[in-house]
Amino acid sequence: MNARKIVIDSIEQSIQEMMQKAPNSLRTSFCLPEVMLPHLEYSLPRLEEFMNPPPDVEGDDDYSPRNITQTGNGILLGVYFQMRSPGILGLYRENLEQFFWRLTQEISHKVPNWRWSVADLNCLAQWVVEKTYWHERFHHSMDILRHLYNVKTFNTLHEEALAVAYSRFRLCQTERKLCEVSRQILWDEFINLSFQYTSPGYCDWRNFADKASLKTGVSDYLRVSKNQWLKTARVPVADMIFAMLPVNGGLDEMVM
Repeated sequence: MNARKIVIDSIEQSIQEMMQKAPNSLRTSFCLPEVMLPHLEYSLPRLEEFMNPPPDVEGDDDYSPRNITQTGNGILLGVYFQMRSPGILGLYRENLEQFFWRLTQEISHKVPNWRWSVADLNCLAQWVVEKTYWHERFHHSMDILRHLYNVKTFNTLHEEALAVAYSRFRLCQTERKLCEVSRQILWDEFINLSFQYTSPGYCDWRNFADKASLKTGVSDYLRVSKNQWLKTARVPVADMIFAMLPVNGGLDEMVM
């Protein structure tokens, strides 16, 4: 199942349903309040709730989802269950749709004179889903590499920080390159707003904000056998491991 396509299609369907209710004169260019039902903004969770999620990867440490008691109001957008046969990546369709509409509201507040198009909204829908998808793919890659190198280095909060950083890196390497110049403002606001994490682990992604620190962070996290010895022999261990990401295979996707 291509979970991300299903969720993107679902969000785009909600966009089409909204636009069908808009006057014909606003269907090509509009300010968001002109076409969006006023009550919708107040029915959506606050952005802070999306930025304070509990851990979304299954594991055996004290912070993993099956051991943690989440007392906050954080909302999960995706989840990864470790490999038995195989690993499972899940995307929460309703939560991602709400996150998308909350982001459109927040961007509209930041750039109140922006004239939106349906293509703009569809682009934002793709960015929103890709952001979560690559976060969960990072968890899957670490799961595979732990099996491959026979290491027991799982740490939920540390891995969440790396997963956020990898998702942001992946988006900037792929989606940003495809972003038209006319949408650069939307891209900048999306990146600024959607990585303002406050929950433990997630908020530490800034320790790995650039490619070099992310590569080193992944390599140090896995602590493969003779890692340090190979480094002293000038073997580019971090580069070699990072080149394996994302690991393909051994994964099922599902919409939740």
